[in-house]
Amino acid sequence: MTLTARDGAPATTFSAEDAWRGVAENPSDFFVVMRGDGTIIYINRTAEPFRFEDIIDKANVLDFTEPKNQALVKQALHDALAEGKVTEWENFTEAVNRWYWNVLGPVTRNGRVYAA
Repeated sequence: MTLTARDGAPATTFSAEDAWRGVAENPSDFFVVMRGDGTIIYINRTAEPFRFEDIIDKANVLDFTEPKNQALVKQALHDALAEGKVTEWENFTEAVNRWYWNVLGPVTRNGRVYAA
């Protein structure tokens, strides 16, 4: 992909991976990838008081899920991995005292789902 800079400078070439990295690392929303058991393996940013090293490969999506939504999240994770289905829900995260709208769907590579 080739783009011209805003200032009219010569075009710059970058990969689709660069573009998606920018989307993932700079939104106001959280972008999380997790294993089938809900363990978080990627997060684009953290909220206070959490740090990356406290979350990656240690925290589970259920750690941030209200008890009343845990069955729904477990089912959504199963549906994403087994059927490629997308599920949405609203959740209050007590640790940061905020409401979040969540979308959980499959992450695929070469036509196979390997994470959600």
